[in-house]
Amino acid sequence: MIDFERTYTKYTRFDGRANDVNLDFDDTISVLVPNNPETPNALLFQLILLENEVHKEDFTVGWGIFPLLNENFEINEGKYKVPMLFGNVDNSIERY
Repeated sequence: MIDFERTYTKYTRFDGRANDVNLDFDDTISVLVPNNPETPNALLFQLILLENEVHKEDFTVGWGIFPLLNENFEINEGKYKVPMLFGNVDNSIERY
């Protein structure tokens, strides 16, 4: 059964040490893409530090954007690495 209401992955631990360079997700999020897409749709990823004893609320520590379509408006397929930018989402950035 596909759950289109789910917009997040399962909790994945990341220690953020100097030798921790990859954060791999073994999870699936279902999205709908139109038959004939006219715009370069994208997925926004956020790395969120969850509430703990030191921090009393969740907050974004990094983010990245992944384009769903390539230059020919075809769906990207395969494995990709998405660079993460430090801090909260910056809406003024307009390019990948």
